[in-house]
Amino acid sequence: MTTRPTFAPQLFYKVPLDAIEWLQAAFGFEPGMVFEGPGESVYCEMTFENGYFMLSSEWRDPEQLGTATMLSPRSLDGTNTQTIAVELPYGIDEHYAQARRAGARILQEPADQFHGARTYKCLDLEGHLWTFSQEIGAQGV
Repeated sequence: MTTRPTFAPQLFYKVPLDAIEWLQAAFGFEPGMVFEGPGESVYCEMTFENGYFMLSSEWRDPEQLGTATMLSPRSLDGTNTQTIAVELPYGIDEHYAQARRAGARILQEPADQFHGARTYKCLDLEGHLWTFSQEIGAQGV
């Protein structure tokens, strides 16, 4: 029996259906459940390896959220409050090339880090910050 992680991030998009398609093409994520609700409301769980995250339409609901709003960086002039870190089991350079071809905005090219990982950073189609890593072994101190 597979158990779900104890917690998972949730990302909000202005155009969630486009995001689902793009994240699949760029990063190889797979959509699980996709629910389309009233208006343009969308909820999806995207999976990769043994992890998942939730993807939703932007959310403004004073009854449930008070003054809080859940918005895409696209609605906030690119502001992010977190990065999503993904550990790749292999193929980081190929993953990077796929993301670049799909139009990811590359912030950091793949590079070996002193702590034993090869990483790259990019922004998705609405400006969420992603960090992809692959363990390669520590480089000695």
